[in-house]
Amino acid sequence: GGGGGGGVGTILIQLCKHAGASYVAVTSSDAPLCTSLGADRVINHTQELWYDVKEFQAEPFDAVLDLAVGVEAWRETRKHKVLKKGSKGGRFVAVVLNEWHIDIHRFSQMFSFILPPLGRQLSSWFTTFFTPRYKMYIGTSNSETISKVISAVRSKIIQRIPIDPEGPYPFTEQGVKHAFRRMESRHAKGKVVVDMLKTQ
Repeated sequence: GGGGGGGVGTILIQLCKHAGASYVAVTSSDAPLCTSLGADRVINHTQELWYDVKEFQAEPFDAVLDLAVGVEAWRETRKHKVLKKGSKGGRFVAVVLNEWHIDIHRFSQMFSFILPPLGRQLSSWFTTFFTPRYKMYIGTSNSETISKVISAVRSKIIQRIPIDPEGPYPFTEQGVKHAFRRMESRHAKGKVVVDMLKTQ
């Protein structure tokens, strides 16, 4: 669920196509879902490495948005030259900053979490003629963001919000635990939903 077929990826495909992206390639094991939302190419990450695709190396992307891997995706993007240099508009947006799993128990651990991607972002500013620009994304949901999403749904910019077929989960202790386990498994196909009205 962290790539094109996950909760964020399924919406992002639609937003990219609406914004005018001429070609959208995603990694997912659910090609029918992603192509139905507008993806032009789906790479099954269990069978092929997206950065090894010769077509992508021959014609590098303008942007790579990493929703699933972390620092390894940044390394492979640069190594295999599948993204344009920063001076030519190449942008790497990291939603997963280091690794997929975040394990922070003390405030002091925040520094080891945030400093490496911050360093990548700062250094990419100075190497823009050689490497893509790195941008870490740390987003939060607020009323303005939620209003924009609702507006995008109402105006049909976002046509569908796929819900993982194993849900919706009941709003019980067990239901919420199952929902979190489903998200952690990274096998969700769409949004993992908890039904707040279903309390039994």
